[in-house]
Amino acid sequence: MQKSVVLAMLSAALLLAACSGEPVVADISQDKVILQGNGAKPEQLMAKANESCSMYHRHAQALSQRCGDEYCIQKYYLFACRD
Repeated sequence: MQKSVVLAMLSAALLLAACSGEPVVADISQDKVILQGNGAKPEQLMAKANESCSMYHRHAQALSQRCGDEYCIQKYYLFACRD
């Protein structure tokens, strides 16, 4: 019984670790960038947004976030690219 509980907990931990990762650019333009950041830390999101906006010699400002599915596993973050 204990082994099955430990195995279930390890499986859940691996599943959660697999869901998190580096943020990915879903959409970009001169005025905005949308990142898909499943489990990404706020610092990672801001760094990726600033990196993306820097192509237009601008900096990122966080605006909003939304869920991409009904369980909110996929999250999208909207950043404005400002002068």
